[in-house]
Amino acid sequence: MKRLFLILLLTVSAAMAAGNGSASLFVFFNGEPRSGMGVNIDNKTTYETDAKGMVKVFLEPGSHSATILDGKEAVALLKFNVQEGENTQAIITLKEKGQQATVDVEEPGGAKRQSSTERMAAMKDLPKGFLLGTVLSSEDKKPIKQVKVYVKGLPLDATSNDKGIFQMELPEGNYSLSIIHPDYSTQTISDVIIKGKETASRVIELTPAGLELEEFVVLAPHIEGSVAALVDEQKKSDAIADIVGSEQMNKRGDSNAAAALKRVAGLTIVGGKNIYVRGLGDRYASVELNNMPLPSPNPLKRVVPLDVFPSGVIGSMQVQKTFSPDIPGTFGGGYINIRTKNNVKEDYLKLSLGVSAHSTYGADAFTYKGGTDWTGYDDYRAMDKMLVDFAKINVGDSPESVGSLGAEEQALMLAAMKKRDYALQQTTVPMGQSLSVELSRNYDYGDHHFGILANYGYKTSSKQVDYE
Repeated sequence: MKRLFLILLLTVSAAMAAGNGSASLFVFFNGEPRSGMGVNIDNKTTYETDAKGMVKVFLEPGSHSATILDGKEAVALLKFNVQEGENTQAIITLKEKGQQATVDVEEPGGAKRQSSTERMAAMKDLPKGFLLGTVLSSEDKKPIKQVKVYVKGLPLDATSNDKGIFQMELPEGNYSLSIIHPDYSTQTISDVIIKGKETASRVIELTPAGLELEEFVVLAPHIEGSVAALVDEQKKSDAIADIVGSEQMNKRGDSNAAAALKRVAGLTIVGGKNIYVRGLGDRYASVELNNMPLPSPNPLKRVVPLDVFPSGVIGSMQVQKTFSPDIPGTFGGGYINIRTKNNVKEDYLKLSLGVSAHSTYGADAFTYKGGTDWTGYDDYRAMDKMLVDFAKINVGDSPESVGSLGAEEQALMLAAMKKRDYALQQTTVPMGQSLSVELSRNYDYGDHHFGILANYGYKTSSKQVDYE
């Protein structure tokens, strides 16, 4: 082994005697070495890569260029520096036609770095050690033969045998190795410490260059009403729109659509339920539910009150102040589309109770007796059927007067009128009450999924009004 080392030392010394450096260029395509490729140095001499895709040239110190040729076509261009007594390594990976090749150049350090010629000469005085390495495949742990092992900064290399084993004699010191094989990814190993008269062992695992991973699919759930979903919708929208989602309403504590929309720029909620867009009244607005027109329960208002939509059933709300072809053009101020939730995965029952008070709470006020006023309907002040039938006018007949009735009929009519209490009653302004029940249920029937989302709300309010 010592004799082999002396031969290497003499060969390197002869090669570097003229004060030159060296460059090793490796050409790969699809992870395999590309033989027969032309390598033109400084637009002067053209070399050809060997079976391992390698070209090694000795050059004068300084800046150089190399052009990789496939026939007469230039497929890659690189520039590199060569230092006296040093070896520069470059790995050129060619890609499909139309794609730029990747180039990885490893150059020696600065001018203060000791040249390889000086280091090789110093080896005579340093104790020698051995590096024993085994190269295995990371996939099946089998040995890999014909692996080239280079010592960075030195013109020394070794090749693994059929058992994947290589051996090198090096002076005592710290080294970096480059491991190259045409069927495996290139690997660099640092901090390889060699001690005199000792053998350092290394097991190196290389990853196959063409290793195929099993197909895998990355799934990201689409959360209805989330901020991320709304931002994505706004990006894809052809019109300028503001979108309010259920996630935002839950964070802000908005109980209904009116409370959520008052946070949108340019929108004003009047009376807690009526919408004004850019200062224009509700007659200039248009409100839809799931892209369907909504009638107003108030004959004097064009737009439905927005406080009747609880936040629990709203997935998102779209607000547009300009026209687009996909929405009705029956508005001058703004367009609002309330979109209900498509589905709710959890089963739950939510009950909410609340009280409210007007500024006139507890003040004296007058009221009158009513039967079922709390339901929004009145069955107490309805006229008796006898009176309704008497007051009915038939076309072509003369209307009857009370005097034309008999005594018995007049007595019955008077008794029907006495059943009603028209007198005012004195009371105090009570507190307002509210009740909300929200229910969500899911059912699976075979391959079909059904969901029910229902909400019931009841609210009362009282206040004193002075009439002059």
